[in-house]
Amino acid sequence: GQLKLLQTPSPLFSLSLSLFSLGAILGFLFFFFLAKLLFQLEQKQPPPSPSSRAVRRLGPFFSLWPFLLYYLTPFLHLYYLDKEDFQIRLFSLGGLPFLGLVLLLLVRGSFTLDIWPRLRKIANSFTHFSQGQKILILFLTTFLIYNLVALVLVEKGLSFSGDEPYYLLNAHSLLHDGDINLANNYAHQDYFHFYSREENPNFRLGVYARQGKKGPNYLYPINLFGVSILILPQYWLSHFLQGKWLVFILKSSLSLWAALLSLQLYLLLLETWRKEKIALTIWGLSSLSAPIVFYAVHIYPEIPIAFFCTFLYRHLRLGNFASRSRLLLYGFLLGLFPWFGLKYNIIFWSFFLLFLYQLYQHRQKLSWFSWTTFSFLPLASMIGFYLFVYSLYGSFSPFSVYEGVLTPEKFRALKTALLDYPLRMRIDSFLDYFLDQRDGLFLYAPFYFFSLLGLVEAWRHQRRELFRLLFISLPFLLNYAFFTHRQGYSPQGRVLTPLIWIGCLLTGYFLAYNRRKNYFSLFWLLGGFSLILTLILLLHPRFLYQPTTHEFTLRAGDLFVYLSNIKIFLPSYLPSFIKVNNLSYWPNYFWLAGLTIFVLFAFVNLPRFFSPRKGLPISFSLCVTGLFLAGSTLLFALYPQPALYPSREFHFSNQSSLGFYFYSLQQDVVAKKEAEFYLHAPRKYTFLFASRKKLEKLRLRFGSEVGEYQVQLYFFDQPLFQGRLQKKIDEISLRPWPSFLWKNFHLYELKLNLTHLSSESMKRYPFFIQIYPLRE
Repeated sequence: GQLKLLQTPSPLFSLSLSLFSLGAILGFLFFFFLAKLLFQLEQKQPPPSPSSRAVRRLGPFFSLWPFLLYYLTPFLHLYYLDKEDFQIRLFSLGGLPFLGLVLLLLVRGSFTLDIWPRLRKIANSFTHFSQGQKILILFLTTFLIYNLVALVLVEKGLSFSGDEPYYLLNAHSLLHDGDINLANNYAHQDYFHFYSREENPNFRLGVYARQGKKGPNYLYPINLFGVSILILPQYWLSHFLQGKWLVFILKSSLSLWAALLSLQLYLLLLETWRKEKIALTIWGLSSLSAPIVFYAVHIYPEIPIAFFCTFLYRHLRLGNFASRSRLLLYGFLLGLFPWFGLKYNIIFWSFFLLFLYQLYQHRQKLSWFSWTTFSFLPLASMIGFYLFVYSLYGSFSPFSVYEGVLTPEKFRALKTALLDYPLRMRIDSFLDYFLDQRDGLFLYAPFYFFSLLGLVEAWRHQRRELFRLLFISLPFLLNYAFFTHRQGYSPQGRVLTPLIWIGCLLTGYFLAYNRRKNYFSLFWLLGGFSLILTLILLLHPRFLYQPTTHEFTLRAGDLFVYLSNIKIFLPSYLPSFIKVNNLSYWPNYFWLAGLTIFVLFAFVNLPRFFSPRKGLPISFSLCVTGLFLAGSTLLFALYPQPALYPSREFHFSNQSSLGFYFYSLQQDVVAKKEAEFYLHAPRKYTFLFASRKKLEKLRLRFGSEVGEYQVQLYFFDQPLFQGRLQKKIDEISLRPWPSFLWKNFHLYELKLNLTHLSSESMKRYPFFIQIYPLRE
C-alpha cells in the first residue's frame, strides 16, 4: 500500500489587516443604516406601554442586541472538526441575529410593520369569497401540497415500508384475483410490481398473514382490505407506469382523502365558533404538520377513518336527522369502520351509541323508521364482518384476524400474555402516544400541546361536548394502551391520527377562550416550530420511521439526534416511553411536571414574572427571543454538529479496538467483523471513530471487484485519494497525526464521496471499505 504522512495543520488563523479593516468599515456602515431604519420604524407609533417607553429611551440600538452573538465567533475555532462543519456553524451564527431581530419586530409590537396589515388584508379578502369558493380553494391547496410532498419524498428515494406493502398486496390480489387469499401472491412474488427487482434483487417480503381454516394454501391478510379498496384506481393506473412515477402514483393515492379531511376540519372549526381566523389557523397548522401531512402520502387507513369521524361528528353536532338519505349516508360510513381495521370497532360503537342517543333526543320529530334507516347498514355491516371472520377462520372471535385459527391452547396463551402485562407498561404506552421522542405526537407537532389547555376550556364552557369527545376517544386509546400496542415502522402519531380532529377541536377551544397574551405568543412560536419540523422531516424522510415496539430499546429519536451536536445531546433531555422499565428515566418526570405547570399557569392567577417593572424593557417576548437565540447558538453554532451516537466497538486481531459512531453514516450501510463496511448507495459517507490512545497508523482498503466508481476520500480536510476505481480494491496506509480530543478520546474523521459509474446494482454488489488500525 501507499504510505501517506499527514502533517498537523496549524490551529491559528492568519490575520489580514486589510481584509479586517474592510470588514470593520462595512460592518459599521451596515449597522449604522440598520439602526437608522429601526429608529424610523419605531417613530411611526408611540410606545403604548412602560416597557416600550423604556425601549424608546434606550434607542433603536436595543433591538440590535441579538448581534452581540457575533462576539462568539472566535470561540468556534476551539471546536474545529473540518471546514464543512465550520462553514455551516459560521453561517448559523451569521443568520441567528437576523432571525432574532425579525422575531422582535413581529412579536413585540413596538414597531409598525406592513407585514401584519397585509396578512389581515389577505385573510379579509378570503372572507369575501362564497362558501363554495372557499371550500374549493382550501381543497385544491392541500391536495396540491400533499402531491408535492409525495413527489419530494419519492425523489429522495422513499419507497414502501411498514404495513404499506401488505395493503398494496391486498390491492393486487383484489384487482387480479378478485379475492384476499394471498398464498399465491406471496408464492409468485407479486410485490415486485411495486418494488423494483433490479434494485432489490435479494428482497423477500415477509409473510404477514394467517392461515385460514381450509389449510396452508389459504393465507388471509392481518391488515384488512378497506384501504386497499380505496387505492384500487391508483393501483390499476400504476400498471402503466414504472420507476419513480409508479411509486409516486401509489404514494399519493390517499392525498385526496387527506385533502377532504383537512376540509372537514376547517368546516368543523368554522361551525363551532363562526370565526374564520380560528378555523383557518388550525386548518393551516394541522394540514401542514404531523401527522396529517405525512400520512397523506403513506398507505394507511388512519386518514380515511379520520375523515369519516370528522364528517360524522360534524353532522352529529348539527343534528341533521330529518333527511332519511342523510341517515342512510351516516349509517353507510359508519358501517365501513370494521373493514379498515379491527381496532376501529371501538370507535364504531362509540359513534353508533352517540347517534342513537341524539336520535332519542329528537324522538318527537322523528319516527321509528328514522332509527331503522340509520341502524340498518351499520348493524348489517358488523354482523357481516363477524360472519366474514367465521368463514375464514372458523371462529367468531375477532382475534382470529391477528392469530388465525384459534385453538383452545392458543386462546389461553393469548389471554395469559395479555393479562400478564404490568400496569406500568400500559401507562407507558398511553403516554408514548403523546410524548415519546421517537413517535409521540406532541414533540413533532408541538402546537398540539395547547389541546391540553383546550381540554380545560372545554370543561369550563362546553362540558357536554367534552363528554362526547372523551366518549369517542378514551375507549379507543385505553384499549390501545391496555394491550400495550405501539406503532411500527410508520410516521409519528399513527395511533392518534384517527382522532386528530379532536386535537384540532380542543386547540380551537384554547384559541377561542384564552385571554393570556403570553400564551398566544407561545402558541404562534410553537406553531411556527411545528412547520419547521415538518420541513426538516421532509428533507430527511428517514426521521419519519421511529418504532417503539418491543424489539427497539434505543431511546433516541433520529430527528433530535440530528438537532444535537458533539457537546449537547438533546435525546437525553426528552421523554421516552419505549418498552423497557422507564421508572428510573428522570426526564419523563420533569416533562410531566412541566406540562402540569404549563396548564396551571394558564388558569391560575400567579405573579407576573415577565411584567415590566420600574421601566425595565423586559417582556415575555423578549425572554422567549433570548432563550431561542441562546439555545440555537448552543445547538447549531458553538459546537460541531455530528452527535456521537449510536456507537459500536470493533475489535481487531492485533488486540486494538475502535469505536464507530453510526449516526453520521445514516443508512445503506452494512458493518461486519473488523470495521468492514459495505455501502449500498452512491452518496457521501462520513466515518467518525474514536480510540482511547492516539493511533499510530491506519490501513484503508476500499473499492469494488465488480463496479466502477469515482472516489474522493478525505481524512478530516486533507485529501487521501481522488480518482476512478474499476473492479479493484485499493489500499492506503497513513499516520493519522491530527485528532480531535474529546472526553479522553481521540476522534478521527474519514469522508468518502462515491459516484457510481457502472450499471450493476449496488444492492447486490456494494462498495467496500475497511478501516484497520496498525501498530508500529
